[in-house]
Amino acid sequence: MKLKLFLLFVIICTNSWLQSTTWHIKQDGSGDFITIQEGIDASVDADTVLVYPGRYYENINYNGQNITVASLELITGDESYIGNTIIDGNQQGTCVCFDSEENGAILRGFSITNGIGDIMYGEINRLGGGILVFTHFQSLTINVYIINSRIYENRAVLGGGIFVDESNVTFSGVSIYNNYACSGGGISVVEESNITFDPSNLCNLYNNFAGLALDISVSDAINDIYVIVDTFSVQDQFEYFAFYQHSYTSSGNITINSQNHYIERINSDFYISTTGDDCNSGLTPEEPIRSIALALQKIESDSLNPKTVFVESGIYSYELNNQILPLAGKSFVNIIGENMETTIINNDLTAYTFMMVNKVQNSLRNFTLVSEEQCLEASIYILESNNIEIENLKVENSNIYLSGSVYFYRCFNVVIDNLIVQNNVSDGGSGFWFDGGNAIIRNSVFNNNDSNGLHPFVSNFYFKSNDYLELENCVFSNSNIEPTTEEFPTISIGAQQDCEPIIKLSNCLFSNNSTIKSYIAIITSSGSREINNCTFSENTSSFATLRIHSEVDFRNNIMYNNNVDYEILTGNITATGL
Repeated sequence: MKLKLFLLFVIICTNSWLQSTTWHIKQDGSGDFITIQEGIDASVDADTVLVYPGRYYENINYNGQNITVASLELITGDESYIGNTIIDGNQQGTCVCFDSEENGAILRGFSITNGIGDIMYGEINRLGGGILVFTHFQSLTINVYIINSRIYENRAVLGGGIFVDESNVTFSGVSIYNNYACSGGGISVVEESNITFDPSNLCNLYNNFAGLALDISVSDAINDIYVIVDTFSVQDQFEYFAFYQHSYTSSGNITINSQNHYIERINSDFYISTTGDDCNSGLTPEEPIRSIALALQKIESDSLNPKTVFVESGIYSYELNNQILPLAGKSFVNIIGENMETTIINNDLTAYTFMMVNKVQNSLRNFTLVSEEQCLEASIYILESNNIEIENLKVENSNIYLSGSVYFYRCFNVVIDNLIVQNNVSDGGSGFWFDGGNAIIRNSVFNNNDSNGLHPFVSNFYFKSNDYLELENCVFSNSNIEPTTEEFPTISIGAQQDCEPIIKLSNCLFSNNSTIKSYIAIITSSGSREINNCTFSENTSSFATLRIHSEVDFRNNIMYNNNVDYEILTGNITATGL
């Protein structure tokens, strides 16, 4: 019986092979087609699209076909075909896309480069610069195999080299390097996905860049992720290069098993200049390197002897001097510019300028951050990081998608001195957004940050505290919220759930702000509140200048020439104004 079943299986497989077609792709016109996509479109399951050497400027999509697309490496075993058979995304989108329930599709023997990712259903960011495997909203999980290929010099917001969503991907003999993203410079894996690395035909994963997880980021995968490779970026302290973002439903880990490493970390300060050379050591002002991201990649994170990246005055951008953004903050590493007015980072590349996630003891000082062309998620994005110092920093002239030019989430022991956030615009909060934690903010200006009011809780300044917020010598001015059906204040201060923080405002100016259907400033938290020596003037609101829930210590304040129904509302919303 077993012999009969085996023979039946062989007959079925042989019949399938005999009925399959091999489509030849040659750019000189001597094959079946001259483009890879034409070959895919002509194929049915089990066919092979055999691609001859050349540089193919395409953004191919398997369109649900369970086929093999391969270079001549497939039939010859000659690895030189990998290097001279290139799928070039031409900065038009993802180089290779699987998004239609492919099951057993194979990509083999290519160089994949110059992709910038695709914007998929309901997303706002580009995903998967080189390769995109995306199952979202579909009933079946995608299963694909990527074999004997090189994925390099691609970029996206998530997954510079590869983005995997609700899919299974097997890598065999694949090298992923020199890609960059906001998260997962090499690979980003999300939403119940699983990736497998061939333990025999080893892969390489190294020298990628990102604001979070330079080589691989994982969130809500099905299983623990085991990265079994010949070469990884580093030999230890993997968390800067490989990061698992845990949620309420996931608790997985990433394990790195590598035989070699690419980077030798250096326990020294680094020096950066626009005229530097990345072939220099970067260890002295006389021999600076050019790339800030490269310095952060190489510098040692040493809790006993914190280090500094010193950045010389100049304009730093992708166009001018090939800066890779976002910069990835590192624990126990300070990033200090020469002068706030003359050390400028212009984000002309991606969704964030500076990112820091799950880090400690880091300072960012003496920079101006702008984004005159790129629409940002945030200029500064700091998540679940503690003991952070921001000093002499200007964030201006940016178009922000939703929540804040400067964004903090669940950060504690934050000290901010001389932060200027001005001339930003957003669908949501264009100014400062701090959701959970505590901070002391001194000598700072939040000016001319406007919103069209499409996003809930919109504010020029939004803060939800766990235990304390101190604002001293700060200015909140010239911010406008366009009329909508919702009620949005320009300044909103509240508490995290079940928290009663201490809120102190002293020597602050609130001037020339406007919102039609809400308050200029609102403080909703329970707990101790003090407002002393502050001035509220020239503000416009159809409700009140200041809305305070329950009691407040209110001393030596000036309220002058505000165009409002009430200067102060206290207690519940129907209370009499003062």
